[in-house]
Amino acid sequence: MGCDAMVVTALDEIAWLLNIRGHDIPYGPFLKSYVIVSKDQLHLYTDSVKLSPDIRRHLHTDNCISAHCARLHDYEAIWIDLRTLSQIWQKVLIPSATEYNNGASRCIYILINTEKRKQAPSPIMYMMAEKNSVEKEGMRLSHIRDSAVMCNILAKLDEQFKNGQQLTELAVANMVDKYRGEQNFSRGVSFKSIVGYGPNGAIPHYTPSTSSSLKLDHISTLVIDSGSHYWDGTTDVTRTVHFGQPSAEQIEAYTRVLMASIDLASFTFPHHLRLNQIDVIARAPLWDFGYDYNHGTGHGIGVFLNVHEAPVNMYYGRKSSDVVLKEGYFISDEPGYYKENHFGVRLETILEVITKNETMGKYLTFMPITLVPFEPKLIDYYMLSPKQVRTVVQWLNAYNDKIRKMVGAELLKYNSSRLGYEWMMERTMPLFSDGRRNEVCTLVVAAVIVAIATVNLLTRYEKRMKRGSLITYITYK
Repeated sequence: MGCDAMVVTALDEIAWLLNIRGHDIPYGPFLKSYVIVSKDQLHLYTDSVKLSPDIRRHLHTDNCISAHCARLHDYEAIWIDLRTLSQIWQKVLIPSATEYNNGASRCIYILINTEKRKQAPSPIMYMMAEKNSVEKEGMRLSHIRDSAVMCNILAKLDEQFKNGQQLTELAVANMVDKYRGEQNFSRGVSFKSIVGYGPNGAIPHYTPSTSSSLKLDHISTLVIDSGSHYWDGTTDVTRTVHFGQPSAEQIEAYTRVLMASIDLASFTFPHHLRLNQIDVIARAPLWDFGYDYNHGTGHGIGVFLNVHEAPVNMYYGRKSSDVVLKEGYFISDEPGYYKENHFGVRLETILEVITKNETMGKYLTFMPITLVPFEPKLIDYYMLSPKQVRTVVQWLNAYNDKIRKMVGAELLKYNSSRLGYEWMMERTMPLFSDGRRNEVCTLVVAAVIVAIATVNLLTRYEKRMKRGSLITYITYK
């Protein structure tokens, strides 16, 4: 961009750039700070009391005299330093606003002389979006653990409802947050949990409060949209469930939304196709029947960073969606249907962008890393054409098989997850070509998974006994 320096104001970009995390912002692992990067220096402006000795060593803040360290300053010192330092620069890059970031404030903007300002989207956000091999593996592992938690949560809710326990939206939200907080490597929820029953489920970003929380019953759908931060990733998942016998209208809405979700997740496309073009693939099954939803189909997601991460924003007709995907990007797949004052349906799965083939140019596709079952009783295969049935059944069988192997093994690690395991197995039965469930195959697969998990557990026990210890302690600072 031909600039001598850049002011970094987005807290997630600072966290990623310096590889540090904090807790100054609700639902975000960020340190309140600014950074100025020039060709040979990096200046960090923050409350130095918050930096532990480990962080100081990591950033080499003490005796910083080279380009490979961070010069530490008081948070408020940026107002004087930026005006002074900018005098020696020809051009300074000032981040402009994006869909998920407001860009630099006017207070920062006016500190730099007019002729030296270069306002443009931050190049850091594109670097963040394209995850490296370590980040990709962390996202996959954190989503396996998180999917296991969701199976436990949904199984427990199902059991409580069957036992006649009175549930409310707020109680469910608190339960979701509690279960997530108990998970290994958890660092708190990534946003305020969205739990909407019946008419509240028709409000896309509704969150329950003491005054609005509805009691749950067997009449309508329940939408749960939640996520968590882990040391190795950030999650965001939405599933819609029903505790009774759903109506034909609810089943149709769910089936259409599931078709939209699968059509996007299984789509293969040339690498230069833009998000606002890809969005049409997800919405088409809903448009066919006069349905639509007034929100984006997908957003980017960070690695122990923001749950909504630029520059990915899939929403047709929006300028911010004029973006191409790259291998290593992660994006949500979350079509929905909302009948005002009645009920809502939304299904959200995080997808990893991967290369499909490069025979005649580069083609990309998606791999789901959220591994939470869909609700079989809300799916009507008779609504679909023979071709659609083949597509849905083939995709669901592959997806459910992956859930059984990966999430099943995770659930079997803990005795307390037996209920979640049984709930998961019930909802991931292999399907015949017409959508009927193959229950005999399910019993065989379940026995194999249990046998493998048992052998692995005994092997680990034997190895630890030989070492003379049954516990391995992992400490994070």
